[in-house]
Amino acid sequence: MSYIPPDSLQGRNLIAQFVLSLRKSGFVLPYREYQYIDQWLKLGHEDEVLLVLDEVLPPLFKKAENHRHPPSLRFVHREVCQKMRGLKQRAQSRKEWENEVSET
Repeated sequence: MSYIPPDSLQGRNLIAQFVLSLRKSGFVLPYREYQYIDQWLKLGHEDEVLLVLDEVLPPLFKKAENHRHPPSLRFVHREVCQKMRGLKQRAQSRKEWENEVSET
């Protein structure tokens, strides 16, 4: 839980708080986790990252409920990157399609 109002969080801090809320433990993420978040933000907007993480993280954390430490984001890094690239490609394809339709 963050002491910062959710409305004032942006970018990597918003995503970090989202991850912490799903983990249900800790107040800060390890440094390496922020590096993953930064890489994801290079692939898309924070809202897109949150959508992908909302799909990917709950099953990961559910499996690790009885473990002493929550799993690292490194276990989902590749999957998140693939899904972010897929979102970007679909958005680009849709934009191209909209351009074609508007030209006719």
